[in-house]
Amino acid sequence: MLDSYILMNKQPKNIIKLFTFSIFLLFFILILLVSKLTYTPYLEKKSRVMFMNNDFYLELDVSKKELDIISRANKIIIDNREYFYRIALRRNNNSKQKIYLDIKNLVPSYKINNYVLLVKFKEESKRGIYSLIGGES
Repeated sequence: MLDSYILMNKQPKNIIKLFTFSIFLLFFILILLVSKLTYTPYLEKKSRVMFMNNDFYLELDVSKKELDIISRANKIIIDNREYFYRIALRRNNNSKQKIYLDIKNLVPSYKINNYVLLVKFKEESKRGIYSLIGGES
């Protein structure tokens, strides 16, 4: 009986209180940083350079979601250089769509028929907390 009374009324040591407080403080700071952190995702696609109508175009096979991203943006990134573009032509297939982009001031070394390029499109900035909680948003 006396042993249980001692165990029930024993106060925790100061080091345990300090350790618990510091763990909660670090957890709070981590949540605060993740909620304020933003990042910019990129849509990466392989494209082919096509020569049509006396001009060079980039041909892309895209889905409907990717088409929305591409139509909202106006800049394309090729080898860490930004170029302005416009959608010149669209062709619909069953699940994919082919689009042709007219690039302004494309480097002459890229102007080779059927040349494959890795291109990037900048999407909207997102917060880090949404990626941890619900995936895409």
